[in-house]
Amino acid sequence: MKKIGTVCLILLLSCGLASCAQTSGQVTPQPGVTYYPLGKLLFSDMEGIAFDKLNDPVFLKSLIERAAKLSKLNLVNMAEQKYEPYGVSILANVREGHITIATWPEFGYAAVEVLIYGKNDPADTFFYIKDRLGPIKLKTEVMDRGPISTDLKPQLPRRLQKGLRSSPGTHAPKENTSGTNSSSGSSPNESAPGPKSTE
Repeated sequence: MKKIGTVCLILLLSCGLASCAQTSGQVTPQPGVTYYPLGKLLFSDMEGIAFDKLNDPVFLKSLIERAAKLSKLNLVNMAEQKYEPYGVSILANVREGHITIATWPEFGYAAVEVLIYGKNDPADTFFYIKDRLGPIKLKTEVMDRGPISTDLKPQLPRRLQKGLRSSPGTHAPKENTSGTNSSSGSSPNESAPGPKSTE
């Protein structure tokens, strides 16, 4: 009976993984359909980094601030978490996306992620961080972030369709001409190349 239960569990897990595999990965463009990513995600596993760098939130925050500035990204805010006995997580929100560093100093390991929406390239930000951390080994991947369907179009509620447009590569709306700010951000797809909503 125990053996049958194990077999059933394996079959269920296999089916679940198969369905996940069908919905993950990149979209294959179809002929005649406009597909555009909303942005790019660059993420990396880094090993062989000095303990003191990985356990120093002040160093890591200044590293992200400098990387954002050199990449002409607009830093909005930053949060840090120092763990005991060691380890740090930093999250920086930029108008164009976010930058994160999570560290395991005891292993000399850092997980670095740069997500940038719009036309900006996350590579400059990432390579500045990589060069300052100085890993001995790293594994890096880049992937498009964007719609699973190839014909995604903006679907703003009618009350937001007029006078609310994103600045290029950001989530934040431009100020409308009446001088009042909307507290709602527009979707990042309006900043990416592709079809625009009509008014």
